[in-house]
Amino acid sequence: MTIDWNRGAAERRRRLEAARTRGLDKRVPAERVVAMADLTNLEAMEYVQYRLRTMGVERALARAGAREGDVVRIGPVELDYVEGIG
Repeated sequence: MTIDWNRGAAERRRRLEAARTRGLDKRVPAERVVAMADLTNLEAMEYVQYRLRTMGVERALARAGAREGDVVRIGPVELDYVEGIG
């Protein structure tokens, strides 16, 4: 199964922007976290995993039915889903 994090991005951005205007949320969108990282570097990949977890992406993927080995698309990047990393 492939889970496309890009789907629904407009709604996530709208909610994020609304939260920012209220001063409640300073998170960087998942697409930007992935785009800014050197995914060939182990430490950078660990940081991306940490950021996605703290942003709630891991929980959202689990709720969406992600399973070990599924492909997760975030922006132009495709990653293999691994349950319980970190």
